[in-house]
Amino acid sequence: MVVVSEEILSRLRSSPSLLRRSNVRFLLAYSGSEVLSLARTSDPSLVLMDYALPVLRADEVCREIKASLKLRDTPVVIAGPAFPPEFQTACRAAGCDAYFPTPLEMPALAAHVARLLGIPARKESRLSVLLSVTYGAIVSQSLGCSRDLSLAGMQVRCSTKLQEGYCVNVKFSVDANPPIATLGRVVRVVPTEEGEYDTGIRFIGLPAEARTRLEEFLENRRV
Repeated sequence: MVVVSEEILSRLRSSPSLLRRSNVRFLLAYSGSEVLSLARTSDPSLVLMDYALPVLRADEVCREIKASLKLRDTPVVIAGPAFPPEFQTACRAAGCDAYFPTPLEMPALAAHVARLLGIPARKESRLSVLLSVTYGAIVSQSLGCSRDLSLAGMQVRCSTKLQEGYCVNVKFSVDANPPIATLGRVVRVVPTEEGEYDTGIRFIGLPAEARTRLEEFLENRRV
């Protein structure tokens, strides 16, 4: 049994294989006080919540849970902003077992939840990808996972719906060196059953050094 905040559960639904393979019961909470109340009455295996909850913040809820003789061994996972760092510091000081910065990288969160619950999780071999779109002075960023990669481009699954024809800045890592950064054009957007989007991106002007690294990565993948 898992006590989970509304926003986190809606994002976890993007990992249906995790939910299908498990018989976990999710107890939905809309505020920090509801998280605490449900935890006290249900003896959950895990508490999973956003930092900025109404009534009580996640660090306040976590402090109460860890102070309880009944609940102090219950893992607490919190998702919150990476900046300012004081948010994560407060959650760590309250005793949380893991803090995931937002925007959430769902495969990493789902894998961590699976480990805490003892659920066998499929190894995630897909690459994490950061997509950035500029609208005048505004930069919109979203995280996704590459489902297909070649020298010409990649297919990325992400929660943000981009428009075909948009130019995006793409950043991803294939080795221990700094991430590859290049410009791309959105050539295809297909909605998925999980409420996300499979986005086809064609690289534009991939730098020669990045192309060489990508060729080596793809060759090693085939071995």
